[in-house]
Amino acid sequence: MQMQSQGYVVPTPSPTAVLPSACGGSARGMKWVTCRYWITSSRPMNYDQSRYQLRRAILAAGLAEGGLATVAGPHRDGVDVASPGLIRELPRDGLEPVWINRDCVAQGRGDSWSSPAIANDRVFFFSHNSGKKEEYLTCLEADSGAELWHKTLKSRATKVQQSGTPAVDNGRVYLLGAGRTVRCLDARSGDEVWAQQVPGEDNDEPWHGSPLIAGGKVIVFAGRLAALAAKSGELVWQGADTAKEGVHGSPALAKIGEHSFVIAHVGRGETVAVDLQDGQEHWRAKTEATASTPVVHGERMITLANSRKGGVRCYRISHDKAELAWNYQSLADPGASPVIVGDHVFVQGEKRIACLNLKDGKAAWTGELKVKDPRYTSLIAADGQVIYAFDSLLSFAADPEQFSPFYHGYFDRDGRVGEETKGTNSGPHTCTTPAICDGRLYLRLKQGIACYDLRK
Repeated sequence: MQMQSQGYVVPTPSPTAVLPSACGGSARGMKWVTCRYWITSSRPMNYDQSRYQLRRAILAAGLAEGGLATVAGPHRDGVDVASPGLIRELPRDGLEPVWINRDCVAQGRGDSWSSPAIANDRVFFFSHNSGKKEEYLTCLEADSGAELWHKTLKSRATKVQQSGTPAVDNGRVYLLGAGRTVRCLDARSGDEVWAQQVPGEDNDEPWHGSPLIAGGKVIVFAGRLAALAAKSGELVWQGADTAKEGVHGSPALAKIGEHSFVIAHVGRGETVAVDLQDGQEHWRAKTEATASTPVVHGERMITLANSRKGGVRCYRISHDKAELAWNYQSLADPGASPVIVGDHVFVQGEKRIACLNLKDGKAAWTGELKVKDPRYTSLIAADGQVIYAFDSLLSFAADPEQFSPFYHGYFDRDGRVGEETKGTNSGPHTCTTPAICDGRLYLRLKQGIACYDLRK
């Protein structure tokens, strides 16, 4: 519940606040959720009273039926700015899950790298079985993990499983399925409202990006950038760029002056800004990024490429141009996205974590990751800490002075997280990124979906 970030979102005057990625920081990037309304679970007694009263007022007003769940929050920046206080160390006997649902990945339903999306006390999870040519959308109760419903949808085969994270807005669930098919389902029942195929070449390429919901439109990249009407699925506009493979980043929204722009990677290492209303291109930059999600921070855009040549780049953006401000070339990742906290950029690449000065890109510090082959999983931030969930669960201070881990825990077969537990192959599923809502962390594990209470 945040004012403008991952977690939950307080209602704003504008109805266009936007929408977690599938694998990593984009489609393969940050998978994370944003809701316009507060969760209805109880709060600890020491929770800030004003927030509690605001939550009750919102619920009393009957607004809980709305809400927007999306990757990395309305601005896709990965930061939960209104998080309650979170633990700084694991319990002595380990962190027990509030619940684990293993059925949602059983019987072939879990053959994807999608991450959970949370909205209005519900958890939504998408998966794809290419061999069976089926897609699945599962809805769980956020408090208990109990399955409320699941739908099986006819699909098609792709080279690898389709893995975008769904987005939830105003009682509807939107997802990008195989064959460039965008689907809209009723969040209460799972009934399909509409399905629309994005124009393009008919092939077996998967597109792992997550939908962006803004201005009454559903924006996706599926071989080309396209916007569909959220109510009907009708094609509103489409971009001229086409890509045959490798572009898995999710589109982001930028508000520049009085205008809203969609910023997206479109292939060949290029990133564009187009008008939200009509898709008209305003600028193009050679960022070298393809599978991460661009992070917009005011008049700056941060990108992460899958090679050190591209590295981490910061651009000053306006309505008509993007100017390179700096380029940090000491790390890269094939799909993760960075997170900005205060005046610093925190980024994972290869086996390192780096803290970069947002102004000039100079490294404040770098730290080593003690995990095997980390990739695709994006960082998220809440309550002054940064969380990374690849194979294990790492939390460290969002501190520019030094790399200061709070804890680094491993998962046993029952989902318990402890600093001494190793070698169970039971941790977060490859390529996925956690979602955090109201101090609860939701993870796609190898054996299911799990919820952990991180509140103090």
